[in-house]
Amino acid sequence: MKLTFVPDWLRNFQHLSNLYIDDNQISSIPEWIGDFSNLTELIASNNQITNLPPHLAQLENLERLNLNNNPLNPALQSAYDQGLPALKAYLRSLETNAEPLYEAKLVLVGEGNVGKTTLLKALKGKAGEAPQEHEP
Repeated sequence: MKLTFVPDWLRNFQHLSNLYIDDNQISSIPEWIGDFSNLTELIASNNQITNLPPHLAQLENLERLNLNNNPLNPALQSAYDQGLPALKAYLRSLETNAEPLYEAKLVLVGEGNVGKTTLLKALKGKAGEAPQEHEP
């Protein structure tokens, strides 16, 4: 039988150093996990987790976190892919109610004099400006 949530009775074991809840159907990690100050390893791979509680960033002793094979939201997945310090920084930013920053790069490719510069200015909100001449 697979777990669909982290059992609430686990919060009585706040001195845990390792918690293995992998290979289940858990969809969220409870906020109280952040109170496990001795936790050094949290293995939660192969679940249905999409988000993490920001309080998890307060786990100063956490050295290993495995969230592989979870449908993490894209911003969380990106932070997770960069490593534990980046993930904790991302979660701390959520604690301060900061707006998530989404960045993208756009490359405009095409023949000359077809409107790439005009399109770029429209995207930047500067549609009324006259285009500048560019050297080929």
